[in-house]
Amino acid sequence: MFILTKSRALFVCAVYAVLLFLAPAPVQAGRPKEGDVLKIFSNQRVYVITNVDEGAPALADALLEGCAVKERRVLSLSEWNALPRETRWFVTCVYLVDRERLPSWSQVPLTCRAEPTEVWQEVVRTGRDWGIAYDVTVSAPDRAHLERAIGSFRRLKEAPRKIVTESVRSLAVVPVGEGATQAVTGSPLRGDRYPHMVPLRDYQSRQTRMTAMDEIVLVDRGSAIVNTLPTAFAAVSDKLLAANADVVAWRESKPGGYVRAYVSAPTGAMLASIVAKSPDNLLALAAFGTPTVLASARDLRPVRRVAVASVAGQSMDDVTAQSVAALAATELRNLNAFEVLERAALTTVLAEIALDQAGLTRGTNRAKVRQLAAADALLIVDLSRSTGGTQYTSQAVRATAPMEPAPRRPSEPSRLKNDFNVGGRNGDLLKAVVVGLLKNKVGTKTDDEYETDLREYRRTALPAWERSVRDHQARADTRQIAWRQTIAARSTVHIAGSVRLVDLTDGLVLWEAPIASTDVAEKTTQTRTAYTTGEMSAAPGADDLPGANGEIPGELLTRTAEKAVGDLLRALPASALLPSTTAPPISADTDTAQTGKIIDVDGDTVLIGLGTNDGLRVGDTLVGTGASVGLRLQVTRVRPRTCDAVF
Repeated sequence: MFILTKSRALFVCAVYAVLLFLAPAPVQAGRPKEGDVLKIFSNQRVYVITNVDEGAPALADALLEGCAVKERRVLSLSEWNALPRETRWFVTCVYLVDRERLPSWSQVPLTCRAEPTEVWQEVVRTGRDWGIAYDVTVSAPDRAHLERAIGSFRRLKEAPRKIVTESVRSLAVVPVGEGATQAVTGSPLRGDRYPHMVPLRDYQSRQTRMTAMDEIVLVDRGSAIVNTLPTAFAAVSDKLLAANADVVAWRESKPGGYVRAYVSAPTGAMLASIVAKSPDNLLALAAFGTPTVLASARDLRPVRRVAVASVAGQSMDDVTAQSVAALAATELRNLNAFEVLERAALTTVLAEIALDQAGLTRGTNRAKVRQLAAADALLIVDLSRSTGGTQYTSQAVRATAPMEPAPRRPSEPSRLKNDFNVGGRNGDLLKAVVVGLLKNKVGTKTDDEYETDLREYRRTALPAWERSVRDHQARADTRQIAWRQTIAARSTVHIAGSVRLVDLTDGLVLWEAPIASTDVAEKTTQTRTAYTTGEMSAAPGADDLPGANGEIPGELLTRTAEKAVGDLLRALPASALLPSTTAPPISADTDTAQTGKIIDVDGDTVLIGLGTNDGLRVGDTLVGTGASVGLRLQVTRVRPRTCDAVF
């Protein structure tokens, strides 16, 4: 049984006083934190009134997320006006207003007097007989700034006591054509301007509100919608719809110091490529007052039939080269713009003839390739340079648990009559403090008593501790330590070369893009157990590691080359005009005969240069002309620009 004597009580109090002195100060509570403004919605019936048609519930969720509201309703302006006025007295009203979508005569709410370029935030406390409610207004010039203002309102520490306004400068993005819409939705717009989309169908109706905004008009000339441009663009339609392969941009001034910029591209892919280069500042694309060419596309529309072959270089075998060529053919087919043929035999021919930057300049070489390819153009995947190697490294993780620590030196006898031990890292310091506090209360030993205890400590306790320390050190020096050792290989490869589309008529390069790709692969080659002696021994190394051997793993080389070539061909629509894959409408009144050349003959099958783009269908009969009068062929397979037929 533990008996709390006077001396023990004093000892406990002294220890508690020391610990209390060393303890950290408590953290003050009750300070307002970020987001405290949301407490005004707690246990309230909240009506969110907004003129936003699409995504109104999402805006309400963005504002009230995490709020314990009693009821939440989202109402349009017409629904709000239809409610009896007396029902409005029992709710907290939140007005989320996109002023760009407001009619010029509308003012919601009536207390909001925001300028065209202002974000307006206001909280009005409305005391009722039954309690307290609020009227909250968040009004912005456009949808993008409204979403931003909702986020900033949630971060307030408390409800503002006066109206909070912020001057902003809006940027309206007007996409013209499907490709233009995809260009700005596929790559999210960023930057301090918070650009927002204005559908072309709404452009005319929003002109009153857009007078205090900058605008940028993105035009995809390949879209059919460009033929129905709004009358606001009539003065610049000739510039917007110029029939060439250039991406042009310019700007014009608007009243009040605002600008309207234009970017017009022949295809949606080229427009997306230009927008992606400057997502933070779209207006920077149109820096001049006259049309300026930002990029030019290669015109590949005359090309119909493409053969694919590869040229292997150092460190690359024929199997890898053929694999890359097969992937290039697949990616080219996925563009749905060419008839693609794989010609494995061309790899040997291309290795024997001279290729230069201009293409196939020698007529004899070109004739040989053209005969074998049976195509309009040849896509050459040149993988001439590949470098890299493999480096091996070793890493060891200790598997043996550490030893228990050595025994601590025992404390010397105390001067107090009631001796005690205090453990822990700072036990001696704490013991000295307690002795100083209690020596007058508990009493101290005589000199003879203290000397007797000290001799016993030095004769028995201290030698025993020294022996245990020596035994612990001896075990630590001879202990066997197990390590889990992992041998890893890090391989690096760099691919360099080019992809060229060569016209087999004149041998010149129609389109070219460089290949430059680097990749790294790491894998574990071996896991083993290694041993060392001694508790403090270091992790073992590996003396049998091979050095960098200059060899590139075949799978890494193939993967890197295929990825580089695939990325280039998928980006081809952003730098070239491709043949259209849309078949023109066939008029029932026309009886115009289509003509096409025989491109290739494979057994009983004849390849002819007519397809769905020319109105051809399976089962149609083709009649020969000229020297082939009387020759009749039946179509068995139709592609966009070619077909197969049999006699």
